[in-house]
Amino acid sequence: MLMKMLQVHRCLLLGCAVLFCGGVQGAKTYRSAFSSLEAHLKGKLKHLETPLSSAAQENILSLLTQPDKAPKADGIDSMEAMVMALAQQAKAEKTGQEPAAATGDVTEFITQIREVLKVMEQNILDAAKAGDDAIKAALANYTTGACPVYQTDTKFGPAGFDGDFTKLRNTHKTCREGISDAKQAHEQCESIRDSLLSQEQSALDAFNEINHFMSPDECKPSVEPEQYYTVMKEHFHAKQLAFWESYYRLGNISANITQWVCSTKTVEYYNKIAQCKTDQLSLEQTACDVYERTNESCSFLGTCHTNNWNFYKDVVDGVKANIGDLKYEWRAIKRIECLLDAFTAADIDAALDLCIQKTHSDIEVYSSAANEFSQDQMVSYVTPAVCSTGIVEIKDPNSFDFVVTEFTNQGIEAGACYASCCTRPFYTFVTHHSTYVSSYQKLYPEKPHVGMVEGGFESMAQAEAACQMETAVMCTGIYDSGCDGALGGEDLLYLLNGDVDMSNLRTSSRGSCVIEMKLGSTTETTTLAEFDCTYEVNMTKSVSGVTSFWKTETVSGYGFSELFRFSGCTTDGEGADECVAQGVDAGVRILSGRDGIPAREGSCCNDVTNSVSGQKRISCNGYLNEYTKHEATYIAQSQLLPGESFTNYDEATKQCLKLTHDCWGVVDDSCDGTGFALADMKKVKEGDVLKSTSIPATCTWEKKPVVPCTVQVVGCYTLTDRSACLSSTDGRTETRWSGPCAWNAGGWSSANKCEPLNWVNANEGVGSNEVARCQTEAPAPPPPVTCADHVCPSGMTLKIGAAAIVGDTDDVCCDAAADAAATERAYDGESAYESAYGGESAYGGETTYGKV
Repeated sequence: MLMKMLQVHRCLLLGCAVLFCGGVQGAKTYRSAFSSLEAHLKGKLKHLETPLSSAAQENILSLLTQPDKAPKADGIDSMEAMVMALAQQAKAEKTGQEPAAATGDVTEFITQIREVLKVMEQNILDAAKAGDDAIKAALANYTTGACPVYQTDTKFGPAGFDGDFTKLRNTHKTCREGISDAKQAHEQCESIRDSLLSQEQSALDAFNEINHFMSPDECKPSVEPEQYYTVMKEHFHAKQLAFWESYYRLGNISANITQWVCSTKTVEYYNKIAQCKTDQLSLEQTACDVYERTNESCSFLGTCHTNNWNFYKDVVDGVKANIGDLKYEWRAIKRIECLLDAFTAADIDAALDLCIQKTHSDIEVYSSAANEFSQDQMVSYVTPAVCSTGIVEIKDPNSFDFVVTEFTNQGIEAGACYASCCTRPFYTFVTHHSTYVSSYQKLYPEKPHVGMVEGGFESMAQAEAACQMETAVMCTGIYDSGCDGALGGEDLLYLLNGDVDMSNLRTSSRGSCVIEMKLGSTTETTTLAEFDCTYEVNMTKSVSGVTSFWKTETVSGYGFSELFRFSGCTTDGEGADECVAQGVDAGVRILSGRDGIPAREGSCCNDVTNSVSGQKRISCNGYLNEYTKHEATYIAQSQLLPGESFTNYDEATKQCLKLTHDCWGVVDDSCDGTGFALADMKKVKEGDVLKSTSIPATCTWEKKPVVPCTVQVVGCYTLTDRSACLSSTDGRTETRWSGPCAWNAGGWSSANKCEPLNWVNANEGVGSNEVARCQTEAPAPPPPVTCADHVCPSGMTLKIGAAAIVGDTDDVCCDAAADAAATERAYDGESAYESAYGGESAYGGETTYGKV
């Protein structure tokens, strides 16, 4: 019992480790250990027959628990009384007797304590050696090849692959090149066999006609018998010759047909396709394996060395910390031994004074491996060059760069990637801008698809998914009449059936497009027409059921057919912070477009509500939704966009704005507000707007470009001219002043006719319909005019490769040819009517055009 009590006391006092106390508590701090020991000893002393004074107890505890030196005890009697009392307690617990009075004989008690201390000393030395061995093992693990060893030129590939992709490339390319020969042989065989079958049928019909031996008309019974038989002989002899000639001809053709068994060539053709797919897969899978193995090996190499070094370092740090604890325990044991020696000394007071002053050595407790630790022990290792440079022999099969280098640049039309690392889609969608198809080429699926409405689709994602479900056999692509992904909400997207020839699409002037679904990956353009439109949005505010105009905001960067609304609240943003500060935890209302992304902030999210009372498209892609009218002018037919006419001004100008850089403006043939045509931006040059002499005269409307704003540094309020106001922005930096200028001919409440829109919103309470339509940056220039856009005159055609030639004249773009490009007549998918627009007539005016 005494041994156990001493061991518990020692653990609490010294914070010893698991090895020496038989527990799993780990080290405790000296301060908490002292508190525990103090409480425990005081509890034990309460049961002694001769209790010690509290002063004596505190003195003894202080002596026993000092790290290296303890203050001299106030009295030897107290120390001896405590030791004697503990000995009596131990003896009483061991024999089951009541503790007797102290005799002063502590020899047996001290002997028992010395035996425990010797065991503890050995355990400390063993623990230090164990830590030293642990460090050596961790160092060996780090330095003796636990991580892989590579050379600079080490490559990582599948078994049996030497790193050279040339053979795989050549095998695949040769196979692809052989497809055309196999296809030609297959189609030639089918063509010859079909021709022979046709000849056989013709020969058979001819033979059947000859194989009727009717009596000739010249064989009349009235003639002489000799003459009759002579004629009959000649007739049937001629029939005989014709019969056998036809017979042998038919036989020769039939025999020749048997030599043209095309099934073999057909099988060879499709086997060739299958073989090429296998060769493509072999190339792509090998590349996948190389990339996967390289990435994994390079990543593991650095991680392995780093992790093993960190493990070694952690072991050293742990052992060093444990050695410090062991040294502390070693000194404590030596201190206790010194005190025990003092109890048996002749002069106890002197012996105790010596113990109190003595500093005990802990040099016996150490770890040579911990002392030898240094950052210089970090070993260097060879990193293969490929880990730094990356794989240069071939691109990542999961990238479009791979498609370009391995297929597109080699003239190879490959299929989808089926290798393990490929996530490229099996189908890609390629947009053919300004094209359309006939209505009979639309596909109306019999089976239902997600998002299908009356045979069409309201989103591009739904249409693409449906087309892929129908497979490339049934669906060749998608028709988008607005080329905007149906975002305008006016038209649906329709699938196209398998009869559509994507290489021979009709040209559209309405901005529609055909999106082709192609098997495999492609680097061709797949984006729809993009718009950067600016809108003015009028907002209202409802307070206690009373709705009134609130303000006008200008928002930019949206699509052509955007729709704005207030949708929900947010706690993000400056306005939201202000609302939360006012006690509105829900934040601020947000104005957003179709995508739901916040565009502007509204009122705080309380009982005050907002709504959009109106919105106006003011510009798109650098052009205003405004047109300058040129009275009594016209534009020649060759400079008009082919296509349908528009019945009113709004329809025509809307389409012209939507065509951005393709449309110069609109033409009204009688200047009566009906029958509008569109002028081609690429063909109308300065001076091409001619004076009209017809009656009634035509007129043209030129689309206005967005011009850079004039920054009014002092402020909008200084302007008194409407034109200057509506082409300026306020240059003051404060939010309440900044922004475009707004004009009011009757004057604002400030008495000024021109004020910044932000000030108008805050002070006027009514919307302004006259706001500056300018921008801080100049509009993007129109795309270069290429010969691909040029219309050659009758008797000439575009030069070969004209799509890459920049120019706009017949000499540059056209070659003489027998056939001229025909004027497009849109029908079915485009319009039921298209007219050819004329120029000046022979009798003094423009040819009337565009009337429906």
